[in-house]
Amino acid sequence: MFCYIGSVYLQDCAVEPLIPIFLIVAGAVLVLTGCCSTSQADEQDRAKRRVNVAGILFNIFNLAWFIFGSVIVFRVFLPEFEDRNSSKYCNKTVYVFSFAHLIIEYVFIALGIIYIIMWSFCRSLVRKSDV
Repeated sequence: MFCYIGSVYLQDCAVEPLIPIFLIVAGAVLVLTGCCSTSQADEQDRAKRRVNVAGILFNIFNLAWFIFGSVIVFRVFLPEFEDRNSSKYCNKTVYVFSFAHLIIEYVFIALGIIYIIMWSFCRSLVRKSDV
């Protein structure tokens, strides 16, 4: 979906031409990361290590690309959606999809942080009750 929207509307965001490219690269990295994490590398330890290193590298790149996407999408908050001749124009599908994707990622990051905090808190309570 990311690659499709980014490639179809590649020339439709004058205010920030990198937004469709952000979508294309994010989609490609998502697919490659999925391929690395589901690889059939159970037979050889060396193959496992290579897949794990590739997965880690993809995740690091994904984090950097997420930060980059946040910068380019949020700095042009609410561009012009109607006037295609405006220098502040961006296709609504491209912008809203990118914006929603980033907001959903932020929500999942926040939920992950809350989960870790709650898990740590519960773990400390269990340790105190064992003493």
